[in-house]
Amino acid sequence: MSEVSTQQLRATEPFALLEDSELTAIAAQLELKTLAVGETLVEQGEVPGALYLLLDGHLSVSVRNEGDPERTLSKLGPGNIVGEVALVAGGRRSATVRASTDAHVAVLSTAAFSRLLDTHPAVATKFAELSSQRLREVQLATQMMEVFNGLTAHDLAELERAVEWVSLEAGQRLFEQGDPPDHAYIVVSGRLAIETCGSDGSVQHIGEVGHGENVVFLCY
Repeated sequence: MSEVSTQQLRATEPFALLEDSELTAIAAQLELKTLAVGETLVEQGEVPGALYLLLDGHLSVSVRNEGDPERTLSKLGPGNIVGEVALVAGGRRSATVRASTDAHVAVLSTAAFSRLLDTHPAVATKFAELSSQRLREVQLATQMMEVFNGLTAHDLAELERAVEWVSLEAGQRLFEQGDPPDHAYIVVSGRLAIETCGSDGSVQHIGEVGHGENVVFLCY
């Protein structure tokens, strides 16, 4: 493989928003990288240095919590973007990505990616949405694996499809004492206060749960 075509770029959602001339300019800035089976593309915890587009082959995404063995979260196929989370949200790589087959990826430098976002707000918005989704998937999968031992990447994918995400503002209630039970909840980010209401109407704060502590299912 000697170059990346504009058709390959257009098949990837954020780049599909660009005109042909803009795709040609992006393609000219890409470098090609070949990965052998087992070779690491990005390592969890490292400083991000580029954005990657998987052209062919397959990659595996895994995470490792301190003291635990590395666990596979998902598999990626051609057309998937890798590395956007750390570039968009800031910080270090949230997962390790390795080649599960021989693979080719296109590499866009951090500087070129930043210019792309600065000059194309719609593309920047799409990448922000993609990185937010990916980050939530990693957070959810990490906590699910702490609750359920032996989950496979297929199991996690099934769970992610079944999950309904709920976002709460500070002070907003998730449910109230006495509501009929109909869901189980996992705190992925932020903190929730647990309160009970006495017969005299008094409210008692009995604790909090949040990300980073023991994963808690709030069953009521």
